[in-house]
Amino acid sequence: MYLNRLKGILLLFVVLCVWAPAHALHIKGGWMHYEFLGKNSSGNYEYRVTLKLYRDCATPNPGQNDAQVNLTVYNKANNTKYGDFTANNIATYPLNKTSYSDCINPKPQVCYVILEYATTITLPASSQGYTISFQRCCRINGIVNVFQPSNTLGTSYSIEIPGNINSSTFPENSSPVFSQRDTLLVCYNSPIVLDYSAVDPDGDSLVYYFTDAWDGASQNNPNPNTSPPPPFASLPYTTGFNAINPFGNNTNVVINRQTGLITGVSPGTTGEYVVAVGVDEYRNGRKLASTRKELHVNVANCSITAAKLPVSISSCDGFTVTIQNLSPSPSILTYFWDFGTGGATSTSAVPTFTFPDTGVYRVKLVVNRESSCSDSTYTNISVFPGFFPGFVADGSCYLNPFQFRDTTKTRYGGVDKWRWDFGNTTVSNDTSLLRNPQYTYPAPGTYNVNFTVGSNKGCLDTIIVPVSVLDRPLVTLANDTLICSIDTLQLNAMGTGVFTWDPASTLINANGPNALVFPKDTTKYYVTLNDRGCIARDSITVNTLDFITANAGRDTTICLTDSVQLHATTQGLGFSWQPAAIFDNPRAKSPLARPTAATTNVMLVANLGKCTATDALVLRTVPYPTVDAGAGNTICYADIAQLRGSTNGSSFSWAPSNLLQQPNQLSTTTRSLTQTTQFTLTVRDTLGCPKPVSDVVDITVRPQIKVFAGNDTSIVVGQPLQFTATSNGLSHRWSPGTALSNTSIVNPVAIFRTGNYPADAEYITYTLTSTTPEGCSGSDNIVVRIFKTPPSIFVPNGFTPNSDGLNDRIRPILAGIQKLEFFRVYNRYGQLVFESNQENYGWDGRVKGVLQPANGYVYQCRVIDFEGNPIFKKGTFVLIR
Repeated sequence: MYLNRLKGILLLFVVLCVWAPAHALHIKGGWMHYEFLGKNSSGNYEYRVTLKLYRDCATPNPGQNDAQVNLTVYNKANNTKYGDFTANNIATYPLNKTSYSDCINPKPQVCYVILEYATTITLPASSQGYTISFQRCCRINGIVNVFQPSNTLGTSYSIEIPGNINSSTFPENSSPVFSQRDTLLVCYNSPIVLDYSAVDPDGDSLVYYFTDAWDGASQNNPNPNTSPPPPFASLPYTTGFNAINPFGNNTNVVINRQTGLITGVSPGTTGEYVVAVGVDEYRNGRKLASTRKELHVNVANCSITAAKLPVSISSCDGFTVTIQNLSPSPSILTYFWDFGTGGATSTSAVPTFTFPDTGVYRVKLVVNRESSCSDSTYTNISVFPGFFPGFVADGSCYLNPFQFRDTTKTRYGGVDKWRWDFGNTTVSNDTSLLRNPQYTYPAPGTYNVNFTVGSNKGCLDTIIVPVSVLDRPLVTLANDTLICSIDTLQLNAMGTGVFTWDPASTLINANGPNALVFPKDTTKYYVTLNDRGCIARDSITVNTLDFITANAGRDTTICLTDSVQLHATTQGLGFSWQPAAIFDNPRAKSPLARPTAATTNVMLVANLGKCTATDALVLRTVPYPTVDAGAGNTICYADIAQLRGSTNGSSFSWAPSNLLQQPNQLSTTTRSLTQTTQFTLTVRDTLGCPKPVSDVVDITVRPQIKVFAGNDTSIVVGQPLQFTATSNGLSHRWSPGTALSNTSIVNPVAIFRTGNYPADAEYITYTLTSTTPEGCSGSDNIVVRIFKTPPSIFVPNGFTPNSDGLNDRIRPILAGIQKLEFFRVYNRYGQLVFESNQENYGWDGRVKGVLQPANGYVYQCRVIDFEGNPIFKKGTFVLIR
């Protein structure tokens, strides 16, 4: 029985391994190095290769920690693959910043988790040497200096092993080891010092430089078995960033080629920036190899205590000035301002001070005065209020010069500085330093004139005013119009200059902007505008009618409470609709009507001057149909619900229809529902209100009751067993209650003692059932094997790894054990072929994917029992093919 249960567990484990998806790491950096171990008896070189990957501390999911990684070695001579190697995870540890300066606030977390992998690689002699490469996906999202989404981008790491073409001793080399000073805090808009230095075990010379951050594996294949050789594709840097300027073009961040220190001023945008540094290794003036380190640097939302003011401030509009420190640091606790007036001070963070007179004042700011985080600075404030810049531009056509006139006013001193930029972007000489210059524009258009003006008291200001330059004067007339033959009409022209109208035979005031006309037939009137020699001409046609007609439209039926737009067809220009109360604008040609009576008689009166016409229509209203989708309900996951609607309409339908048995019946049944759904009942009728009316009802679906009773386990009589079940139900019941401390909680404790369980029981199957107030339930089982022996280790004496799903792995069965420290397997030569500290993991009879021969093997196992005592056991078993 025990062997069959073991085979079932092993089969389930194998299936889970086969179908477990590859995880995409939240990578934030990494680097590689190797250590030369020596030559073997065949003359080959042995290296200990180590890869360090940095990932996000905020991702505790164990799936983010690969147990193994794949490394690929290439011959540098022709870039052919030498082989694939597997490196095991030898350490996983956090790298945290634990100490902060009191002058930094707030103190953000700086943290990485480092995954360290290592393997031993043996390589034959090579003239050009080798390249080791590794790829993985994916990076974190939201990296500032690369295109988004950055969590679709991978990463690549590579390191070079030198050949013997320059010296036979060059392959006997260990690569530089980067220092792990990676918890340095970087605040935005603040000085930075990042240490990317490395130590070379052989004492070789190192040269540092910025280099491209590399892309790598894809989301579809995040952990490839084989990595391609260099060169690798660069990450797609976003605009304003590149490998040489990882923090942006305006930050002046540089790297010291001799020390690897990165210095400068951090950017003003917070977030993570990818920074890659390469290092070349030289010996006796010859380059051996290159390696690189890549890291995501977090520019945090923090600041360093500082006093920072503009070099100078001018107050030209009053004696009162508000001053503010430009450093946003929240660690600034006190302020002290000296306004330079011989005694006036303030302790306000943002003081407002009224200076006693005009003049230039030397103002001092001290932050955190008499504190360990104190700083100070000065600025000059010039106080000369009453300065108001302005100008006017007089001109019209581009053929004539525009006259610009300064209208600036100042109360103190005099205006003595002018600079004009007339906004002609096609040339560079459209400027003047005169007070009132002239400028002739080369073409029509709108020009933004930039006028900077200053006074002898230090006031300086700039205004920008758009100036329109025309090809002719701007004259404006109304659209063509109508007139009744017995009326007189006023025509209105707008513009600057002298107006002349024609033909003069049927008009009055032919030489002004407004003319009266009285045509008996349709006539086109012209107006000419002369603005200092620039001429414009326009026309308007006046159509003459002896009478007009009016059509208010057809009788209409609408839904009650709706509105309808009416459209009059007429030559009239004036309108009056009755009854006026139902219209939004009874004087409009096409008003909105909202009748409330069943029948409303509407009258339209249209006029064109003294010519009038009338017409009528009838508006009828029909109420909307009623609809009620019924009351909502709460059901269990995957259950059905009954919908009951009501209406006085003539047709109806439910939506979404694909979730219903009969979507066109008022009372219908849903299909099996797995999520909360809102159903809509839509109703129509045929009584003259064709618009649909809807009502909704919510069917709430309780989440699926997910119960996990825990993995099957074993226990020794007298040992407490803590159940570790999980459930999202609200009430719980264990069955049977044998030896349980409480049958109504998720995680009871079981202690098997003589008399509280069947004496002949070897296995007990417990069932956990969880329910909700609605009656929804779920259950799961756990099998507990009871050992009457002391805490022990049981290892089968043989296994058959033939992939038939039965007894395919050899592993220890633990009774009364709280921790497996190791389970090791050795072949008959004493070589370690398998090692694990996972309780349910076992050896599948392979070493690096290669089937091992049928033979006898030795195992060693060390555990800690439930009382904390160590137990060690060793023995043999047989691998059967």
